[in-house]
Amino acid sequence: MAIAVGEIRTTGNDNNGGFYITGYSPSTDYTQQDTPVLSVSDLATSGAGATTITTATGGVPADAAGNYIHITGGTNFTAGFYLITSVTNTNTFVVSSSPTPSAAGSAGVGAIGGALASPGMAASFAGYAVCWAKAGNYSISSATANISGGLFQPASGQNKVIYGYYQTRGDWPTTVANMPVFTYTATTTGVVLFAGSLARAACIVVDGNNVGSVNGINATDERLCLVRKCSYGFGAGRPIYCAAVNCGTGFGNSVSTCFGCYAEKCTNYGYNVVYAIDCVYYGNGATSGIGFNMTGNIINCVSVGAASDGFKGQNAGSFVNFTAFVNCIAVNNGGYGFNIQNNENHLVYNCAGYNNTSGNLSTYNATTYVINFQALTANPFASATDFSLNNTAGGGAGLRGADYIGAIPVPGFGLASSTTFKRDVGAGQHVDSGGTTVVWPQLVKILGMTDREE
Repeated sequence: MAIAVGEIRTTGNDNNGGFYITGYSPSTDYTQQDTPVLSVSDLATSGAGATTITTATGGVPADAAGNYIHITGGTNFTAGFYLITSVTNTNTFVVSSSPTPSAAGSAGVGAIGGALASPGMAASFAGYAVCWAKAGNYSISSATANISGGLFQPASGQNKVIYGYYQTRGDWPTTVANMPVFTYTATTTGVVLFAGSLARAACIVVDGNNVGSVNGINATDERLCLVRKCSYGFGAGRPIYCAAVNCGTGFGNSVSTCFGCYAEKCTNYGYNVVYAIDCVYYGNGATSGIGFNMTGNIINCVSVGAASDGFKGQNAGSFVNFTAFVNCIAVNNGGYGFNIQNNENHLVYNCAGYNNTSGNLSTYNATTYVINFQALTANPFASATDFSLNNTAGGGAGLRGADYIGAIPVPGFGLASSTTFKRDVGAGQHVDSGGTTVVWPQLVKILGMTDREE
């Protein structure tokens, strides 16, 4: 299946062509520029269903095939993006489907090439598309989906990917200053800024601007994205190395798995998901909120400074729920470090707690198991904002290299190979003398994804 590639820039225009597809010859991609290669208002067709378009103005490039013409008006023209499949001459070209299905068209307005200016217009494109958004500040000024300045919500069944970039497509920006930032500037509440059952996002910043119940990203997959000032940061998908800051809930209950993610200063929950691995919650002065409110497996995660509980096993109600906390650390939380008092089956395995106001562990019943728990006598972390382990006795020293298994597969299985390792408990991994600092767990801080870097 051919995949169209789109371009979004703050210096583009939503009347531009915006999209290009490979496989045509001769062909030049005219989308990676601010202005169209051709913009006319005299497009015409010969009749209903015609796919040949003419322009008296002329100037159609001989290598325009593969580009899309964006038709925005005209008599009997249907607005939309149309793929140019061949160029007959400077005044005539052929498109893949008719822009005038009911009658001959005249005075058509359209543009070939040039970048779009908003993700909302890119989402209106019909078909599978990868959209590249160049770094800059964008305004989502309308609560209507898939229009200029509107929400990014591709139609059902429409595969859409939006990737942010700094200077060159695929350069995967390393700071928020080099990412595209999409800020909601409308006042309508109850909307989702980026959503879609087949939508994906990477390297973008979404800012809900604290406008009521506005949610950030509800996509299929998210990578290296930051959402801030939303009711829900991430409402669906499988975020990897993402961050949610100053939200009601950072990662919501339709998110299946978080890996390497970071939530900060969330007033309800940092994580209200099924699975979390190598994730961090940092309360940073929040006056309410639970770090991790979970129903599934939580592995190598850290909760620091939540206003309420650091980790809480959800009460599943009428069915038996099993929540496993493995290799997790709770420090300086305003409630329990681990609240496991619900009448459920919980496991707290190889975890640790320090200075949690209500205690490291709540009371729990006979169906909950607490194994190898360390009640620390000192803060285990390298600093107030670096949650890798120090080497202090009673603090981080006893958690270094203390992973609960230490090998893949489990040694007692007696299988053909064995890979041993010495992971630290928690999300952060210490660096020995002469070692090399790893990007995660402080990746989101390197990216400048916290509110202190806005």
